[in-house]
Amino acid sequence: PKTIVFHDSKPESSDVAIHLNGRLSKELCDTGIVVHYHSGMSKAYLNKVYANFESPTGRCRILCATSGASTGLDIPGIERVLQYGLTTNGTDSVQRAGRGGRDSTTCALFLVMAEPWAYDIEIEADDEDPDPDKPHMPKPKDGNRSKQDRIGRASLAYVQSSGCLRQFWASYLSDHSETGKQISPSFIITNGLHLIYSTGLHESMVLRSTPRKRI
Repeated sequence: PKTIVFHDSKPESSDVAIHLNGRLSKELCDTGIVVHYHSGMSKAYLNKVYANFESPTGRCRILCATSGASTGLDIPGIERVLQYGLTTNGTDSVQRAGRGGRDSTTCALFLVMAEPWAYDIEIEADDEDPDPDKPHMPKPKDGNRSKQDRIGRASLAYVQSSGCLRQFWASYLSDHSETGKQISPSFIITNGLHLIYSTGLHESMVLRSTPRKRI
């Protein structure tokens, strides 16, 4: 299936593409099945990769991309969207998940691979600033913050949630409609991983790692 893996940095997207390519069989390795896609590459390269990934007969099946290069990516037939590491805000997660199932006939899977520390951070409510994407840590005087400090409260609440993820996103998006809350079926738990299916224009599945398992 066509798959996009989203990364926070250009070096990471390249490194993961190289790693995945190396995991392929000898016959498939270095045949263009896995490629990286970020703004550090030439326009000619990006156009070539895009055309290959978009084509139903293209060789590329796994695109390791950064959000900057793939914003607005509208390609039919994408069945898998992976987020490698939490996004700092919920909007980015929603936008990236939306790259899958762009046509009416494709069912898509959205998979989030969260860092282990995301489960250990205590989320404190802020009555003065209800912004769900506000970083959970105040900005230090030197202005330098790690990703762990920049993570918004919504992203942390999402990965720590034990409830319905469709309900979580419906609340985040202020979607109070009945269709925004529908789920089918409820939780499926296997090997310490929580799976949930939700209905919409396409069927999607979100997977979260538990504190004891890193993926």
